[in-house]
Amino acid sequence: MKVLDFVRHKESEKLEYISDVIEFSSDLFNDYLHPHIMPSELKYLRVYLAYYLGDGAPLGDGDIPTYCHDLNYEGQPFQGQFVVGISNPNKFVETGWLQGRALNGYRGNTALSNCARVFQTGVGHYKPDLSNPNQQFDNYKVEDEMSIFTVPVEWRTAQGIASIGVLAVSSKYSHSIKDYIQDRTRALAILLGFLFSLHATYNQSELDAKTINLIMDDKRHLVGFAQGCEAGFIRRVIGLRQKIAAQFETEFLQNGTHVWDGQRLSVKVY
Repeated sequence: MKVLDFVRHKESEKLEYISDVIEFSSDLFNDYLHPHIMPSELKYLRVYLAYYLGDGAPLGDGDIPTYCHDLNYEGQPFQGQFVVGISNPNKFVETGWLQGRALNGYRGNTALSNCARVFQTGVGHYKPDLSNPNQQFDNYKVEDEMSIFTVPVEWRTAQGIASIGVLAVSSKYSHSIKDYIQDRTRALAILLGFLFSLHATYNQSELDAKTINLIMDDKRHLVGFAQGCEAGFIRRVIGLRQKIAAQFETEFLQNGTHVWDGQRLSVKVY
């Protein structure tokens, strides 16, 4: 089928609900990234989208967890501020790798993971060899990970630029995330940012209403913003990040990946 015929006959994606955006985002992993990676390389790559829980995930009845309790690689408990939301959808090897697991966030202004640093700075980063002690700094260690490439997923407007998530490619081998994979990952991050931003633009009045009483001096909210962002935009970004977190957490609670006891959100294995 020719491209123009496909465009003319394809039904438009619905982005009214945040669940629609997340479902479409998962399809993009399968349809626009997976086919462009060599089959031999798919065997050792994991691609995931992590969301920020630090703004809170409104679950209803006033419940707004801001951390997810999990166990790290060494079996030690920690409170993660990031959670893997989409990981290796069904066309990938190791489907759902680490999906629902927490990642380290911040101690004060210090990033405790590569994911947290990229989210905070808005700058992509490649660690090609995690066996090198110099590259282990701020990297959250996971099983069989020898290199990682991470880029921010952003909302960009005339009012400012902000991170709304992080997209990462993890590999079992060092120096194995090639330039073409990094380029396609950057392109996917731009697409994901566009989709979430488009949803936010459609629902701007809702985001404004939900964040009208937000306390802006809370440091956990003021992460991932470029300098010069307008106050209204900051509020909307926080509202969008809360919606994203709440949707993922609702799904993880329903399928038993996470547990909420009214005070504490935990990964079920914990």
